[in-house]
Amino acid sequence: MKFPSVAMVGDASTYERFLREAKIGKQLVHSAIPRTIAIFENYEAPCLVLEYIEGKTLRSILADHAPFTLDESFWIIRQLASALIYLPQPWRLSP
Repeated sequence: MKFPSVAMVGDASTYERFLREAKIGKQLVHSAIPRTIAIFENYEAPCLVLEYIEGKTLRSILADHAPFTLDESFWIIRQLASALIYLPQPWRLSP
């Protein structure tokens, strides 16, 4: 589950960006991008329910294993690039 910070909920433009992220996330299907399963926005604390992806987070991999070999670095970069290439361009996103 993903919750916006308390400051985000009070700022209308930031909160709208949070909801836009949720709606875009429902359209994405990629092994390296958690899919948005549900959006709860009618509560005191709005939240997103995200798909669970088995494995370690990039943050934990970086903390546990740095510095990386060249092969390990390329493996991470390939996965990140694959996800970035998959993402639609901002002007093509449907509302």
